Amino acid sequence: MLNNFKRLAIGFCCACALLGSGCSKDGGSAQKLQEGSPEAIAYAFEQALCAGDSQGALKQMSLEKQLGADQKDQIAMVQGKLGPGIEKLAKDVKAAGGVKEIKTESAVISQDGNSATVQTVVSFKNSGTPEQKNNLRLVKLDGQWAVSLKQD
Repeated sequence: MLNNFKRLAIGFCCACALLGSGCSKDGGSAQKLQEGSPEAIAYAFEQALCAGDSQGALKQMSLEKQLGADQKDQIAMVQGKLGPGIEKLAKDVKAAGGVKEIKTESAVISQDGNSATVQTVVSFKNSGTPEQKNNLRLVKLDGQWAVSLKQD
């Protein structure tokens, strides 16, 4: 279990690093997203990452539901590993001029309705920085969507 957990945490940090071209609090999207939808959760997650808001990003992951509320050590380990990656991302974002826009594509929901993939597209104010496309995996936990620890 721990090896699998470490692999997931490292994979997630790598996904965060891919976003490193930049995001900022003032980036946004004109999209109308249904509250609690996979697209809204993915958008809020990207927005938190781009702003360097590790607590906001972790909130969108619902770690206690994914790992189990009794797994305090594992939850703390994930928080400890993701925090510095998110802080670095925020610095890279600032250096890239911030976010121009965050867009989410329509979610592709699994047949059983318990997982989804949402593609996000982040464009930047610095025209020399290419937009970043990311596929976020989400899971449905107790009827609510959360960004999955398991990212491809």
